[in-house]
Amino acid sequence: MDTNEYDDGLDVSLFAEPSAEARAASKVASPPASEGDPYRAIPLAYQSAADRLVDHFGDPHSNDWHLHFFPIWFLYRHSLELKIKRLIRECLWITETPLTGPMKKPPRSHQLLRLWNKAASLMSKVDADSLDAAHLEKIRMKISEIHDIDPRGTSARYEPDRLPDDWNVDLLRLKRVVGWLLDEIDGHVDWADAHRQTKRPMEPDFMQEYMGW
Repeated sequence: MDTNEYDDGLDVSLFAEPSAEARAASKVASPPASEGDPYRAIPLAYQSAADRLVDHFGDPHSNDWHLHFFPIWFLYRHSLELKIKRLIRECLWITETPLTGPMKKPPRSHQLLRLWNKAASLMSKVDADSLDAAHLEKIRMKISEIHDIDPRGTSARYEPDRLPDDWNVDLLRLKRVVGWLLDEIDGHVDWADAHRQTKRPMEPDFMQEYMGW
């Protein structure tokens, strides 16, 4: 290996102003943005990274797809966790009282099923009549499947021995299922956001705290 391959630029901070060559080659990474809302953009960034890995390595007939399972799983699982917490935050903005009190933060848990149950409970407090209980149960069942493989969100990071003995994940199907789940949760985020704007517009005094989660 040519040691110079990695020496170039090692004496410069990662956060220094990018070179003109890097900018011209579009090789400059910046924080994602989605209509000015990082809480919507960041889960999409994790999902997009996982999608690209699946497209490249997800052939179930490939002999080495298992080698790439762990980063793909983590990216998808984390995108779901962030999206559910976003939904919880939207609902809490409506249900939290008194209006002048501090907002409660989403649970610090990484357990997807616990988080979804919290979100579903809060949505019922917001407007139970407009929810489709059967559809919410379908979402819960799919989240439960992912939760059962990796309850604490640690198996794909540093505890692979905690994976079930019979685990076997089709990465292409995982991409479709997680994509469906994220779309569904995003729809409920929009639903909660519409209720928030009607029931409790964002007072300027609360904007900084809300966006600082």
